[in-house]
Amino acid sequence: MGDQNVGLVGLGWVAGAHIETFKSVEGANVTAVCSRREHDEAELEQQFGTPLKAYTDLDAMIADPDVHIIDICTPHPIHAEQAIAAAEAGKHLIIEKPIAIDYDEVKSVRDAIRKSGVSTCVCFECRYSAHFSMIRSVIDQDLLGEIHFAEVDYYHGIGPWYGQ
Repeated sequence: MGDQNVGLVGLGWVAGAHIETFKSVEGANVTAVCSRREHDEAELEQQFGTPLKAYTDLDAMIADPDVHIIDICTPHPIHAEQAIAAAEAGKHLIIEKPIAIDYDEVKSVRDAIRKSGVSTCVCFECRYSAHFSMIRSVIDQDLLGEIHFAEVDYYHGIGPWYGQ
């Protein structure tokens, strides 16, 4: 498949985590970002440590033949619209959770992905965390019996700046 260039949509705090993660992924390079705000490309390179082409128009970034994957890190209400546009343009997708706000939007995203045949990943990173894997294993082994109600919270410890 060769190297894949990623265009990241949305430049909030989660985008920085995605950019840092991609630095460790062989064959994937974040090469573009799209934000509602104008950004100086030299400042973006200094901030993120990699050259980034800056867009303010998602359609223009999607039309760029050098962008192969669209990574959606925008506010939740616009995930579906952006995912459908990218899929229809033949771009592979990474969608930060949630996929969409309501079930009908999720089905529309699914249909666009199926029609275009692009590959898609939704970021539910905790599914691979050791404590979640252990909980899944305990449930799968029926060690808890019949579960009627469960609530799970987790401590992420990512810093005082994230007020969750």
